[in-house]
Amino acid sequence: VPHQDTVVHHGGVRRMRRRPAASASTSSAMQE
Repeated sequence: VPHQDTVVHHGGVRRMRRRPAASASTSSAMQE
């Protein structure tokens, strides 16, 4: 499901397991 990947990444980086680059940095600081 490559479509959900974009939705989650744009909606709310919650399952960023494919490109944990800049989103992971922000999500990590926000989720942590």
